[in-house]
Amino acid sequence: MQQTKWVVLTSMTQLAEAKRLVDSGFSGYLTKPVKAHRLFDCLANAIAPSTLIDESQANPTSNRASAIDNRDLASLKILLVEDTPINQKVGLNQLRVLGCAADVANNGAEALSMVALKKYDIVLMDCQMPVLDGYEATLQLRGLEAADLAAGKMESHQKTVVIAMTANALKGDREKCLAAGMDDYISKPISIEKLKSVLENWSVKLKIETPKFNGEELQNSEPDLESVVDMARLHEISGADLEFEREILQAFVVDTGSYLEAAKEAIASGDMETLARHAHQIKGVSATAAVRLMPEMADQLQSLAESNDLEGATKIIAELEIILAGVQNLMPTE
Repeated sequence: MQQTKWVVLTSMTQLAEAKRLVDSGFSGYLTKPVKAHRLFDCLANAIAPSTLIDESQANPTSNRASAIDNRDLASLKILLVEDTPINQKVGLNQLRVLGCAADVANNGAEALSMVALKKYDIVLMDCQMPVLDGYEATLQLRGLEAADLAAGKMESHQKTVVIAMTANALKGDREKCLAAGMDDYISKPISIEKLKSVLENWSVKLKIETPKFNGEELQNSEPDLESVVDMARLHEISGADLEFEREILQAFVVDTGSYLEAAKEAIASGDMETLARHAHQIKGVSATAAVRLMPEMADQLQSLAESNDLEGATKIIAELEIILAGVQNLMPTE
């Protein structure tokens, strides 16, 4: 029994208790939902903590500095916009090594939809992509931000930082990126050292606060969920019954996923009447779950179906799938 390693599996709202258990002898803790790389790191540390100590002893100065820097970078909310799967994988892994978590968009159109749903500090924007390239996506983003500034919905310092990623290293590339409204520039292939340097630079400029690693100061998932769900409205619908709210969101995810699949089949077969019906169902279930943007977009989808606009309907469905994925990833699991 003395050789057994104990790891606490907990929620974000119970971190203080998990920390107390670690202080009393547990080997570590994990918060749900558990990410694969965090599970691996936690178990590796539990089984062989001396390995981590030996590594730091081998180069104590650089590792200590890295730990401090990575903790700073961990506060950044990053969106990686990249159309190539292998580049997505490399980019996400580099960010993970630097202590950052990131969302991924496959093109500029997806990026604009995701930025509308969630506030990001930094967007790492590939320049050459199908559907909508990085230059045009940035121009559109700046246009939206300008409108929000004019309407008093945001301050100038709140604009999203866009860092261009391009495979070209030709003279004038940087100027082209800046002319599109991008804030910085990094050439591919991107080294982890260069990426770290750029992120550190913008972390300082953005004055990102280092996260406080204790239960009282860590935020729970509700602020993130609030970006895709109108929680005040959901509380009204559920009578502030948290368990019922969880059931509503779970039903929304299942039903909307089914409706979207059926809608895509309707588009493939050219059945606009069926597409319009499923759009109406999505509108209803998303309104019931108080999901932001989706009822209006589903209403637009219904209008596109009634006007036989297949191309427009296909784009709306792709955006609805992004919203659905956001709710599914952020909703409480217990």
